[in-house]
Amino acid sequence: MAKPININKANFTQLKAIKKIGETRALAIIAKREEDGLLNLDNLKEIPEAPQSLWAALLNEKIICFEDPEESDEGQEVLKNTIESLRHKILSVEKSRDDMAETFQTKIEKISEQSKAHIEEQRLMFEQQRDVYTKQKEEQIEQMKEMIKSQNEEIKDIHEYSKKIQTQLQQKETLLKVEKVIAEKEEKSSPVQLLKGKYNANDHKHSDYGGPTAPKMSTYDGRNDWRPYYLQFSTIADRCKWQSEQRLYKLIECLRDKALKFYSSRPKLVQTNYESLCKKMEERFGRKEPPHIVRRLLQDLKQEQEESLEEFAERAQELATDGYPDTPDNFVQTLATDAFLKGCVDKRAALTAMDKNPDALDQAVQYVRSAVANQKVIMGTRRAEIKRVSFMEQNDENEDTQETSVQNVRAIMKSEEGANKMNVFEKRLQKTEDDLLETKIMVKKVLSIVSQNMRSRSPQRTDRAFSPQRRYNSPARGNCYNCGEEGHFSRDCKKPRNKLTIEYRQCKTMFPNGKFGISPFLLMDNKYPGYRATVCEMKLEDLVLETDSPYLKPQGHHEASPELLKEIIWKLASMFDVRSEEIARVTTRNARQLYNID
Repeated sequence: MAKPININKANFTQLKAIKKIGETRALAIIAKREEDGLLNLDNLKEIPEAPQSLWAALLNEKIICFEDPEESDEGQEVLKNTIESLRHKILSVEKSRDDMAETFQTKIEKISEQSKAHIEEQRLMFEQQRDVYTKQKEEQIEQMKEMIKSQNEEIKDIHEYSKKIQTQLQQKETLLKVEKVIAEKEEKSSPVQLLKGKYNANDHKHSDYGGPTAPKMSTYDGRNDWRPYYLQFSTIADRCKWQSEQRLYKLIECLRDKALKFYSSRPKLVQTNYESLCKKMEERFGRKEPPHIVRRLLQDLKQEQEESLEEFAERAQELATDGYPDTPDNFVQTLATDAFLKGCVDKRAALTAMDKNPDALDQAVQYVRSAVANQKVIMGTRRAEIKRVSFMEQNDENEDTQETSVQNVRAIMKSEEGANKMNVFEKRLQKTEDDLLETKIMVKKVLSIVSQNMRSRSPQRTDRAFSPQRRYNSPARGNCYNCGEEGHFSRDCKKPRNKLTIEYRQCKTMFPNGKFGISPFLLMDNKYPGYRATVCEMKLEDLVLETDSPYLKPQGHHEASPELLKEIIWKLASMFDVRSEEIARVTTRNARQLYNID
């Protein structure tokens, strides 16, 4: 007899092989087993694909069964052992979880304590930095207050000086009027004395007056070009033999509106100096474009329709002079002449004048004027060019005439004579451009040589740029750097050395290891914002002063390293865009002034 098939353990093939089951009912049994787990007779009867009586018959015939009789006790034992093993594992896992939770809690508490300590340390450090920063800002505010106070005093002095000048001017005007009236009365009362030579001009002459009586001066309000007015004013002043102070008073008296407002806003040094004031007035009201813009305007210069030859020549001369300053006059005349001939409306007259190679602009104007007059005599007065080339407005009778005129012009341009003239003009223009290019190259070379000489022979300008006393209110030149008092220098000061200055504390705060040489530059952090980080990245241990160089003592060495010295100097020179010798000299000088080293 065959062994019964266990419904709960049989696979699809075994179930399909059972009598009256087949594939459909085998799939239904597997689905029911997946849904309910272990099956029994009631579960099988719930399967709709098979009749309920089928399962009872199969059980009675012992074709199927729900569990293996001989393995049921062993299965329960295995299940019991499995459950016991799982229970022990669960207990072990719970114990491990409790231990882990306790460990995590301990770590969290430790981290919390460390975080609190770190936060407290950071808070203290930030408070110290805040105090240092607040103190520095307070000192800067005090310095700004002192500066504003001094500026207000200077402004007050300027106002008082202006009032004084106005009073003096009024007094002088009144005195001149009185002297003029007295002179007129004397002339009327005693004309015979003048004829006899008894009149003494020195008796009626003001002490500050050295020339003839000045005419009534015109005023300047800033709306027109300053240069013509300045030329007129200078001519009158030279004729009247005015001194610099009298020129300044007269010029201030003539200023109006914008010009007077501009004068009132200038510094005191400019207001009280005639040459400086004239220079500032020219910069403000000169109506002068930059040279490179003027040169472009000169290249595209064209004569206007209603503009005369003299006006056009004057405009060309002005643009050539302003576009090429500090250039020889003959070169400027050549440029102005070429631009004038190139921009003339009457091209035929300009071409005729160009063939004569005029030496000056006035000569070119005369040639063009003569050519225009000759054309009028020979060819008659021509009609406007717009009518001569416009074919839409002409009737049928004039079309042939206009077409003939245009063809004649084209024939002249294409002829050998016209081609030669155009070649001459192009050669002159090319020669002018070549001369201009050579002049530019020569000027650049001269400027380069001059700048190099100034840099090598005039170190005082670089000293002023890097001097900490100008930027950080160090004692004035001639004062003692130790006590700040006048009358002696630091080497002769009898008071104790004052090392704890504001600049010294700032240097020690920014870069604690710095002593001499590099530290003075740390005060220039506002001008060079990345400089402090670069110096700190150099990892310097000590800086000492040795002759004229910021000599270095690197970590792990007892003697200075020349290679490291060169590297530092090159970095500083590259950063400040100066030569390495300048870095060594300026750092030494700043260190001497900052730390009172003799």
